[in-house]
Amino acid sequence: MLKRLSLALTLSCLGVAPCSATGKLIHAYLFAGQSNTLGFINNSTYVPATADSLVRLYPELGNRDDASLDMSINDAPAGDMPSLPRWRQVVPRVSMNLAPVTMGTSSRGGSEIQFGRSAYQVLGPANYTTILKCAFGGSGLEHHWLHSPIWNFADRCMMFLEDVRAEIEANGDTLLLSGFIWYQGETDTLDPAAASVYEDNLNILVTKVRRGTSLPVVITRIHFDPPPANPVALENYSLVRAAQEAYVASDPCSTLVSVDDIPKVNGVHIAADGSAILGRRQFNALYRLIPECQP
Repeated sequence: MLKRLSLALTLSCLGVAPCSATGKLIHAYLFAGQSNTLGFINNSTYVPATADSLVRLYPELGNRDDASLDMSINDAPAGDMPSLPRWRQVVPRVSMNLAPVTMGTSSRGGSEIQFGRSAYQVLGPANYTTILKCAFGGSGLEHHWLHSPIWNFADRCMMFLEDVRAEIEANGDTLLLSGFIWYQGETDTLDPAAASVYEDNLNILVTKVRRGTSLPVVITRIHFDPPPANPVALENYSLVRAAQEAYVASDPCSTLVSVDDIPKVNGVHIAADGSAILGRRQFNALYRLIPECQP
């Protein structure tokens, strides 16, 4: 029923303007990727801010598990029957404040928290800023997001987006996807074949998310500190970074964000106190695209 209602409302509103005089236009920003998108802010390191209760967050999170029927464990939010594959479950789509999300026995928050705060500060309450966060720890673009033998995480994220759209539009409001923030690539450096096709795969992914629009896209370039010492690993790492740079150079409605100087733990993952720096950079990068690139 919600799917049919969502389709009717989308057709009547053309996905651009509010459906009625009283409906709100909800600007949504999709964060996607692997562990650095999940983030490393937890409940003990999270410090609330005023905007956190005014910006809404919808999560679709998990950790990659190749042995699982749907390739993930510790899914958040939990579905009605976790023993079944995700696509056979009813998953509640209820928004929450900007804060770490509980996944199994841990809590995870990332740059989306500061991004949401910055968006609220700059764009104001009438933007109705909403964060959609779809991330899976340990996932690769080649083997899990696009060419999985079981279920592509990219398709899972698109289903998640449509579920949230249905919930929002059932209340008489309209969801407008207004930006895509991608931070992923570390897993693809482990496979020379995956690294070599990263740019092509990134183009496929962005095309899937954009659906023919000029949606602003922020690509967060991976960084290892220090870079891999093994020559093969270093080549794969360099290929993925170069692919991210090349994609942005070919797409005028995308931009690159660097994390090279942001504090990390274990040389790969953004430290909790670095997430605020990254979130601010990601918002500023997207904001600079807005005059020319519209969803």
